[in-house]
Amino acid sequence: MGGAKRTTAAKKEKQAGPKGDAKKKKPDGVKRQAPDVAIDKAKAEGAVRSAKAVTASWLARQTNVRISTAGAFLRGLEAAGAVTVAGGRAGRRIYRPA
Repeated sequence: MGGAKRTTAAKKEKQAGPKGDAKKKKPDGVKRQAPDVAIDKAKAEGAVRSAKAVTASWLARQTNVRISTAGAFLRGLEAAGAVTVAGGRAGRRIYRPA
């Protein structure tokens, strides 16, 4: 019973949006950069060879780099044929040394 509640003046101001300044927009042409693969390759390849299964998060912890960097490194190894995908989904792949 009853209708919608009456909106207060403060809520009306918030719904109206910012005064004066328009929302900031990203400039056109800004592209996302690929992560730099700055990883100790010898240490990473040794860790991959010694493991039964490898994930990007595991490799990142072993080599002290970001997960995106470790994932990019694993995708490079996959393209080179050093590892194969053993399971997982698009976001969390599990790799096996070839």
